[in-house]
Amino acid sequence: MEKKKMKKVWLVLGICMGLLFGMSTAVWAAKNDLTVTNETKQTLPKPSYMKQTAATTTSVTVAWGAVSGAQEYQVELSSDGGKNYDTLGATAKTSVRITGLKADKKYAVRVFAYNSSDWCGYYRAIYVWTAPKKVSLSKFSFGSKGCTFYMKNPGANVDGYKVTYKNYKTGKSTTKYASGYKSFSVALSGNCFYKVTIAPFVKVDNKIYAATDSITTYIASQPKIQKKSNTKSSMTVKWAKTYGASSYSVYLKKPGASSFSKVATTTALSYTVKGMKIGSNYQIKVLANKKVGSKTYQSQKDYYYTIRLYYTYR
Repeated sequence: MEKKKMKKVWLVLGICMGLLFGMSTAVWAAKNDLTVTNETKQTLPKPSYMKQTAATTTSVTVAWGAVSGAQEYQVELSSDGGKNYDTLGATAKTSVRITGLKADKKYAVRVFAYNSSDWCGYYRAIYVWTAPKKVSLSKFSFGSKGCTFYMKNPGANVDGYKVTYKNYKTGKSTTKYASGYKSFSVALSGNCFYKVTIAPFVKVDNKIYAATDSITTYIASQPKIQKKSNTKSSMTVKWAKTYGASSYSVYLKKPGASSFSKVATTTALSYTVKGMKIGSNYQIKVLANKKVGSKTYQSQKDYYYTIRLYYTYR
């Protein structure tokens, strides 16, 4: 009996120390900081619920239902899917922010309620997720769905992307949450540049937690080329204005050439291809440019047009 009394005394002292250090939002790295002993009785009820309430790339916040008669709650964390748990510490509050975690990772958390003489079985362990890490953009493409973004090496737990974009034609900024993993689409129209900021997110219990870091880029659809006029040895092509563009680059592939060469950078909305041979195919494409600081962004560059001068008969 004396040994049991001494153990209870040490447990009460441990609880007091925990209260002194205020553990509601602390980082708990110590293992077995205050472990519930098996000599107490399992008479307290379990917490009525447990859920994740917040996440960043390095932390999660977990809350649970209060247990009547409990003095503190012991929180345990598993980084291997629930096989092994580390004791993080104890708190008198019913929520805790666990920091120092890795981005884009799943953890398991469980909580025990106890006092100096009683304890409860843990509320079933729940899985929690940290927000995804920063992503990279591989390419973008305008089509029937607007613009589709293709992401490079997204994190394992990405459920979608928070996308904020500014339209340089209207000046309006919009934020949308697009579902997708390796790619996602946003209904963007052509003939203007967009400033686009992208952050991946994970969705837990219908709540979205986006990455702390994001990427920003500038995109536009590729200008469509039309014939404006021609002579016996030249053709002038034209295209519509791309709002927000600072200039346009013209690329030409002559008959027999293996690749495109840039032949002009202009602020005009037309270009004349000179010295053309009748009956020969020339391939041409125009890209819209937007200079931001020391960097120049270009529109989509997937398409080219074939132009030809035909024989004329009198």
